[in-house]
Amino acid sequence: MGLEVGFPLVSARTLYGVLPRLDLGLGVDSVYGLMIEPRASVRFTALDSPLASLAVVVDGGRAFFLRPPETEEKGARYLSGRRDWNVAPGLVFSLQGAGPRSVRPYMDLRCLLSFDTHPTQ
Repeated sequence: MGLEVGFPLVSARTLYGVLPRLDLGLGVDSVYGLMIEPRASVRFTALDSPLASLAVVVDGGRAFFLRPPETEEKGARYLSGRRDWNVAPGLVFSLQGAGPRSVRPYMDLRCLLSFDTHPTQ
């Protein structure tokens, strides 16, 4: 489970391991009420060793905006890069130290693909 509070997005997510290498999840992203996007996630762990892990991830959802695109110049669509339908495939790589309380740095690389059903922006 995770919660991110930042700018421009606030996010809450949860993932559940259904198989040893496969996680499914649900979440929600918001631009502080100007946009709300429920999201579904899939994560497949391709490499899992004591020192490193690599996972292939895909998440996507449908965004609901407070204002229609024809009335918005630099609102939630501009700030978030999101449109009506969004898919974000990517890779997550992390390293783990030998100790039980070692720092675990990670890199999450994503590509946001957005589809708009209101092409008036």
